[in-house]
Amino acid sequence: MPAVPLPISFAAAARHVGVLEAAGLIEREVRGRDHWLTVRPAGFRPAEEWIAEQVSFWSPRADALAARLERRNRPADRP
Repeated sequence: MPAVPLPISFAAAARHVGVLEAAGLIEREVRGRDHWLTVRPAGFRPAEEWIAEQVSFWSPRADALAARLERRNRPADRP
């Protein structure tokens, strides 16, 4: 299947593919003049783990901040 034209040059697209390949996120197979790219899900695991760590660290803090701001902005009860 031919590639859809991109709003970047062929050289820029080739550099991006090279970076993704070097990072282990995709795998390239050359068949004649065609280059077939396959996503390598295992390459994304370190990013998934880092995101999960960040979520578990920041979620309670964000919830605590939201609760504090809600209490702060609540009108005081007046007799």
